[in-house]
Amino acid sequence: TDNHVLVVPNAHLVKTMLINQSVPSDRSKVMIEVGVSYDADVARAKQLLVEAAAAEPMALGEPRPAAYFKAFGDSALELILVCHAASFRDAMPLRDRLNAAIHARFKEAGIEFAGPVRSVQLAQAPASR
Repeated sequence: TDNHVLVVPNAHLVKTMLINQSVPSDRSKVMIEVGVSYDADVARAKQLLVEAAAAEPMALGEPRPAAYFKAFGDSALELILVCHAASFRDAMPLRDRLNAAIHARFKEAGIEFAGPVRSVQLAQAPASR
């Protein structure tokens, strides 16, 4: 559906395992990564991620949505939401709807998304003569 044509020489086909992305299995995994402030309540943020997925009709109930504390990032606590869409075609619309829902839920709960923090030091200019 994206109108891309890929030409693969036969010599490569016999040596390589291929995964057909145009006709995937019915269910499609959707993973959404978010970075929250180091001051954020991680348990509450994970709860909000799961609640957003559970409230979204496009997200499958089984396997159940889950949220994980992935890593301590340079400027954020990295969380990930894992849920499933019924089909490959539903994955991107589901991601769109979940991103909007997560943004709204975090804003309402006062959980801040984190971005890179930069410290800038200004040097004093030499005195004029």
